Amino acid sequence: MAITLHHHDYWPASMAAKIACADAGVSPTISTVTPPKPANAGPARLVDTNGFHNDTFEVWEGMGCITYLHERRNAHNGVDFIPPVPCMIPLTFQWSSWAARELLPPVETLLLHGLITTGSATEFDRAKDLAAGALDYLETQVPPAGKFINREDPDPHGNNQAGRYGLADLLVGAAVSYLRLMEPSEQIFDTAAKHQKVHAYVESLEQRTHWNAALKDLTFGNPPKQIKRP
Repeated sequence: MAITLHHHDYWPASMAAKIACADAGVSPTISTVTPPKPANAGPARLVDTNGFHNDTFEVWEGMGCITYLHERRNAHNGVDFIPPVPCMIPLTFQWSSWAARELLPPVETLLLHGLITTGSATEFDRAKDLAAGALDYLETQVPPAGKFINREDPDPHGNNQAGRYGLADLLVGAAVSYLRLMEPSEQIFDTAAKHQKVHAYVESLEQRTHWNAALKDLTFGNPPKQIKRP
């Protein structure tokens, strides 16, 4: 593989693809692209000049990028971002589709209008309500602490996948991680009371080496930039 990842640090789907590259042992060339752009021209977009059949292969959006890494690395005993367990495959695509439809769009809108550009207060407010609703729903569905949407720890099926997150966790978890950046008066991720289960779930992801390395300077310190209402 000879991969270029078209990436922006404050774009969750793009960051999920970047973390997946690290997990898969792939060191992509990073090309910084600032949203908003069409999906096939902005982050996340992955181009492999040594792809299938040694041809150039291009794929975009977080789910496409991570699935491509799964297919390419899986042929060489790499990371299974889609677990090879029949009962987990539908759950992986269920939660990945939910993230792509319900969670990533409002979080990306908040980042776009509240941090990346001087945006629209109307769009920001609409996205904030949608993101809050997605968090509330996730609180009722997320696994207990120490377990992941893709995999349980330990894995009940004995497939040596214990404690490894996958496609759905990357997409869901990355979006929620960025909600830590909300300016205090706009905060919707209530880690102390309303969203305790989501917090425990995401915290277990954020402690992992590649996740922490990718996000620590953006969301955990320095101090981080903040998402503010325009």
